[in-house]
Amino acid sequence: MRYNLVLNTGRASYAADQGASAGAERQIALNAKANVAVREMFNNANDLYNKAAGSMEAEKFEDAAAMFYDSEVLFSDAAKAAEEKRRIAEAAILAAEAKMEASDEAARQAEIIIEGDLQ
Repeated sequence: MRYNLVLNTGRASYAADQGASAGAERQIALNAKANVAVREMFNNANDLYNKAAGSMEAEKFEDAAAMFYDSEVLFSDAAKAAEEKRRIAEAAILAAEAKMEASDEAARQAEIIIEGDLQ
């Protein structure tokens, strides 16, 4: 009887630790705007996280720990994917700005040539 109590307490503690780690990784994903940038990935992780929380409440600690661990990995993947999307978008913006500057310079040069021809 005491052995089972100690074992169950250990499982509950482990599941709670996994839940805290998953919660921290979830917040990192939210900070990276993964819930917007890679919505499906984030939602898959979040669904699993919520199932794990339900298992915790039902005192299914082994199931909860496993699902918290898996959701932590999924949140991490979502955060990385969101950051990669951000990096690609920022590079595209910089490239577009460079093209606009080159176009503006070409327009200035054309204007100088046209004005020179008129004089």
